Amino acid sequence: MLKLTNEYLGTKSKRFDFENPPINPRTLFDDMVKVMMEKKALGLSAVQVGIPYRVFIFGNYYDEKEIYSAFNPKIVDFGEEKKYYEEGCLSFPGIFCKIKRHTEIRARFSDWQNNTDTFKFRDVTAQVFQHEYDHMDGITFRDRAVKFHWDKAKREKLKLDKLRKRNEREKRASI
Repeated sequence: MLKLTNEYLGTKSKRFDFENPPINPRTLFDDMVKVMMEKKALGLSAVQVGIPYRVFIFGNYYDEKEIYSAFNPKIVDFGEEKKYYEEGCLSFPGIFCKIKRHTEIRARFSDWQNNTDTFKFRDVTAQVFQHEYDHMDGITFRDRAVKFHWDKAKREKLKLDKLRKRNEREKRASI
């Protein structure tokens, strides 16, 4: 099974070549789905599992049939409205930060079978798509965050970490 890694974060991913695939696209999709479902994530980029190609998956981690692959995606249009959304990222466990994203996008991409189409996404789906798309360009949500929001997110994570440690100590002491 694929494992999360930071090996390719910060680097631009290569186009996935269906004519001479570097990895079987179905196998890549299936393996990424397993990681996404295990981690209960809304999206996962191939670079996050050490595969430097322009591929990500997104959708409902409760239902494998509602997880979609995006091979060589391209955002072809952005709506005018932007909104702050709370985001998390498997590459930054436990940090949740407000990020300003377009509320609507149009994107073109292929599925793992190399069927290409254009779709319109709104709200959370548009947010997740933009987040994963950024990963392929070497951009993390840390890079998109306003300093105020990032600092607040780090403080909140520290508070939660301290609370977890205290709860673990109390639990061990009561045994």
